[in-house]
Amino acid sequence: MVGGTILLSKQDEEGRQKWVTGVTSDGISASLITAGVINAGEIAIMNNSEPVFRWDAYGLSAYDAVWANGEVGTVISGIDSRKFVRFDKLGIYGIDDKVDGASWHPTNISEVDAKATFALTWKGLKVTGNSGVIARIGKQDGKIIDITKKVGGNTTSVFEVDNSGNVKLTGVITAESGGNIAGWSIGENSLIKGTLGNSNSIHLYTGGYPTGAHFGSTSNLSWALGIG
Repeated sequence: MVGGTILLSKQDEEGRQKWVTGVTSDGISASLITAGVINAGEIAIMNNSEPVFRWDAYGLSAYDAVWANGEVGTVISGIDSRKFVRFDKLGIYGIDDKVDGASWHPTNISEVDAKATFALTWKGLKVTGNSGVIARIGKQDGKIIDITKKVGGNTTSVFEVDNSGNVKLTGVITAESGGNIAGWSIGENSLIKGTLGNSNSIHLYTGGYPTGAHFGSTSNLSWALGIG
């Protein structure tokens, strides 16, 4: 120990002692830590000048910044603990004003699933959209993709792909006139397979059938053959 400094030595290959500074009044030299564990349950690792990032017993958390005088890009004066992204034993997830991250510490995936705007956990990926729409990707409940929507308090599946690759669609497809879906042309209130005017084409309408269309039907489908 010399002048308030703790020096550490190690013998080099030629048998000489090599001295390095281990501890000073400013702190401990991290370059000398070669073994052991830093227990995040006992200490918190963070940047005091920008406290939006914190590593503690509950995981790695990145909080939304509160800027001085409300001017973004100036000085960070604090954090919004209700908006954060966290990486912990349950996965990676983001919270947008649902709970206070400073005191909320979930113990199971169901808690994360109920609160997170997005989450990547052992169950898969979940993303929450507007109007109660939730998209999930992951092998669960016999499905690998499931998009649901809340309607009148009930959750309804609008698109799903099962573990065998089968696709089920119960939602509504919207597209601009002039587009194309697997060979079907999108018209004004119509879908057309083939060339308009060709007798081998098929036209599906929601109204305003063209003059001269020839109609036929099966037990499950009403359709119009090409005009001509």
